[in-house]
Amino acid sequence: MKLRSQVEKRILSQSPSWDPLGGLLWTISLGYRAVVGLRNSWYDSTWSRKRRLPSPVISVGNLTVGGSGKTPFVMLIATTLAQKGFKVAVLSRGYGRKGRMGILKVSDGRGPSVGPKEAGDEPYLMAKKLRNVAVWVGTDRFEAGLECWRESRPEVFILDDGFQHRDLLRDLDIVLVRFPRPWGNGRLLPAGPLREPLSGLKRADVLVVNSYGEWDLVRFHGLPGRGFVFLRARLVPKAIRHLGGEETLPISSLKGSEVVAFCGIGTPDSFRRTLLGTGVRLGPFLSFPDHHWYTPQDVQEVRRLSKKDALLITTEKDACKLEELGSDLKGIWALEIEMTAEPLWILEQILEEALISKADP
Repeated sequence: MKLRSQVEKRILSQSPSWDPLGGLLWTISLGYRAVVGLRNSWYDSTWSRKRRLPSPVISVGNLTVGGSGKTPFVMLIATTLAQKGFKVAVLSRGYGRKGRMGILKVSDGRGPSVGPKEAGDEPYLMAKKLRNVAVWVGTDRFEAGLECWRESRPEVFILDDGFQHRDLLRDLDIVLVRFPRPWGNGRLLPAGPLREPLSGLKRADVLVVNSYGEWDLVRFHGLPGRGFVFLRARLVPKAIRHLGGEETLPISSLKGSEVVAFCGIGTPDSFRRTLLGTGVRLGPFLSFPDHHWYTPQDVQEVRRLSKKDALLITTEKDACKLEELGSDLKGIWALEIEMTAEPLWILEQILEEALISKADP
């Protein structure tokens, strides 16, 4: 097993590792903790000069690496606000994109104007699925936001993966966590999944628990914070779409079907559970690294594992990159999902209050 794979396995493990590599990663994490502590102390001080965009900013982020549902949740609140008549723009770093690394307009609200390699897979997916919502990428999201504002005057910015992007002031901080193990093994990078200590939650306004099944608040008692609101979110499968076209089938058509699945996302187990929840007979399941850029050889590997009548199913995020290959996509389907928040009316109220408070003199 390659060193990178061994490190990733320990980061995502549910219990601490004390073998030689685990001990080394824990030692490195102590230095990381010190750096993060100094950084947060700087931003908490009156010396730091944070920047503010002309319109309200809603940040969606998390405390851990790996998938917690940030992208679907960004799409949920972007759609909610757009349907209420707000002019919305999403600002993303564009992690994993290739080529020019400057500020880039991915969409003006009418679909992507660039490909996933230029935009990054997640911004491209948002641009593809969101209507009447602009999507911009840039390492400096303040400058990206200013460029967007000069062009289209959005009434609200949504900062994708913004919890640690403290250079930019925000009007609402939403943090997503996974249930039942929200903090993984409880260690900081690179020994565990935590980007910063739990004390960082004192900056959060809303804690969204992304739970596939039942959940409770017991695991969250005693967290540092200022009395944040708890919401529950879950991913709901809606349909499957054939890659390279618009043919879709209802999710009910999956029940009893034999499926070979593959993905390159932060939490492949969540994709596996979602698929099993549709009633499929799940065969081989291939997991590639997060943000993986597929090759024709990858597709051939997946096909070798499948039986003649098995459906090949992947995620929407992976589908964006597979469709850029130009390879034979026959028989490959993407599982289309939507995120819901419960109770939705509380989320809507929180969003509107954040925008109203910003508008007040």
